[in-house]
Amino acid sequence: MSVIIPVRNDGIEPVDFLSPYFGSLTDREIAILVGSVVLLKDVKYKLLGSLLDLKKIEVEEKLGRIMQTDFWEGEFGKYSFKLTKLNYNLMQQHPELELHEKSMLAYLKARYVVSIDELQKSFSLNYESAIHYLALFITKGLISTEHNEQNDTFNIVVYYKLPRKEPDEVTDLEKKIVGYVRLKEVTMVKNISSDLEIPEHIVQESIMEMILSDLILCAFDISYNKFRSFEVHIKIKNFLIAFQNRPLSMMNPSEKFIIGLSNLMKGVRLKELRDYLKISNSELLGIISKLNGTREFEFRLNEKNQLISVTVPVFDVNSNIDEIDRNSAVNYRSMLGLVKAKQSIQLSEIADRMKISISQVIKGLIDLYLNGFIMGSIYNLKTFKLENVRTISHEYVTFEDWEKVILGGLLSEGKLSMVKLGSLLGLNKAQTQEKALAFMSLNVGELIITNAYISLKKTIKIPPLSQIHDLDLTDQQLFCFLVTNNVVNLRKLRNIFSLKNQEIYRRIYLIVGSGLLQVESSKQLITVKKYFKNTPIDPIETLDHDLRKLIQLLEREKNDKIRLSSIATKLMWSVDEVNLDISYLVGMGYYKGHIKGRHFYKASGLFKFKDKPKCFDCNTTLDNFREPCPNCFARPPQCSVCRSKMNSSENIVVCPHCNNAAHYVHIKSWLKIKGFCPICRNALRLGVMKPLIEE
Repeated sequence: MSVIIPVRNDGIEPVDFLSPYFGSLTDREIAILVGSVVLLKDVKYKLLGSLLDLKKIEVEEKLGRIMQTDFWEGEFGKYSFKLTKLNYNLMQQHPELELHEKSMLAYLKARYVVSIDELQKSFSLNYESAIHYLALFITKGLISTEHNEQNDTFNIVVYYKLPRKEPDEVTDLEKKIVGYVRLKEVTMVKNISSDLEIPEHIVQESIMEMILSDLILCAFDISYNKFRSFEVHIKIKNFLIAFQNRPLSMMNPSEKFIIGLSNLMKGVRLKELRDYLKISNSELLGIISKLNGTREFEFRLNEKNQLISVTVPVFDVNSNIDEIDRNSAVNYRSMLGLVKAKQSIQLSEIADRMKISISQVIKGLIDLYLNGFIMGSIYNLKTFKLENVRTISHEYVTFEDWEKVILGGLLSEGKLSMVKLGSLLGLNKAQTQEKALAFMSLNVGELIITNAYISLKKTIKIPPLSQIHDLDLTDQQLFCFLVTNNVVNLRKLRNIFSLKNQEIYRRIYLIVGSGLLQVESSKQLITVKKYFKNTPIDPIETLDHDLRKLIQLLEREKNDKIRLSSIATKLMWSVDEVNLDISYLVGMGYYKGHIKGRHFYKASGLFKFKDKPKCFDCNTTLDNFREPCPNCFARPPQCSVCRSKMNSSENIVVCPHCNNAAHYVHIKSWLKIKGFCPICRNALRLGVMKPLIEE
């Protein structure tokens, strides 16, 4: 019957306990004698004699002495001694061990069921030497054993431990070894050494230390190869500690490339990765293994020896597309627009259209994928097929001027030829194509793009993206003239503003793309369909002298139908100058009305201003609300829709979820289209918004 030996720290130290009874045996010999008996339970005198270089009668005499100490109880047979009872627990110790002793303990811990024959072959030992080591381990309390008599193996529990490491103490070498083994699933020390170019003894020592410090969960399998040589195969399930994952921004370009390409290709050959990265096989496997070891990204090699991700990650959109890599030759906006337009496209076509190399195309697609903008697949390094576009919706509030021009043109005409678009933007053919593709990347409705044109399949609504006051003076005047005159001939606009046709269209489309105006353009006529009505923010006394004179005359007029030539005569201006300035006053909100033919039809009196704007923080009266408060230096809040600075005389409301403020009229238009806060994205109704300044 097997005897299970419990090992506890409160037990005795066998050598210290027994050495007074043995003058002729060394401490090591006592340890071997005790350990051999405890291990085998029924031990041959011949084996003990061989281990201790003693005759049979001397072995029996030593065993008898131990029985007299009451250390154990047993029976003497003709050829062996049988242990029946161990009267004392063996104390666990933590002695200084040699490297080969630690290696054997690590092996025992990973295998936990072993035979003496297996130990002989694994460590190139004879039978006596294998027993010798196990006996010493038992006596020192480093292991406990249970003999399985049916198959002559031993269940072994290892108590010896090395200090446990913290995550930041784990070396890159250890991460690479663990990751490599997990990549291969099952491998041998010689393969780790060869592929990672690490000496075998370093690999063995590292694995041994990780096992004994409970850093990894490891198992060894044994087998015979075709040459009948004994082989040990290693399996490492995982680290037993958790590493903090680095964000992608903290990873080097090679790591990002491997992660991106392996996921986009759903399996990439190591040779392809080596060729693109221009690194050795050991360097490549080192990078992959380190990522795999820490589980930042988990890889496997499939049956075709291709690198694949265990789980294909979906990355969140976490940056502005224009900020991905400013040093890259890739225009990411254009590339995103191109793949979005084509859905399935040859890499060579992307390269030709964008005037970049295939390698740069692949890098660009990887960057778009890692930054969360696209999901898709690269097939055979030749074709990219788009599965999903996950753009950051600009929500129309951060458009650049050229984007507003394109948007305005599409909203006005529905379709823009590349020739006209190039003329509007002042670009050549290649540059125009690039801008069109870049615009395609935005989330502004269903777009169609070809080599000849860009079109908008369905009319979309946009809220005001700026205030009229933020436009330059010419654009302000043009806006005001259009909304006051309603239907305007292009020739008249050329004469009044001294601009060429394309410049007039560019400015009109900029205003339309800013959400301030809706027009139709047909046969040299610009017809205003709808416009955003403004509220004046500049007091009358701050307007220029000519406008104040005009206001005085308009206020004296008792009839709401005012002849333009009459005003022009009194001011000694031209009729066009009167038209332009009246239009400015109407467009800016000082009056309501319109001009038709030769008359101004005034629909209301002069706008009545509230008190001067005040600082939102300290209530100081401000001369210029756009500048920081001269008293407390607080900056004026910005409208969350149009991004313009706001003043206390305006109707301003705040989101109840995030407390961001907006012009009432702007957020009203926004919510009709979007239904959520432009900042926090919470669902929002106009009725739940509160005034920024309570009455």
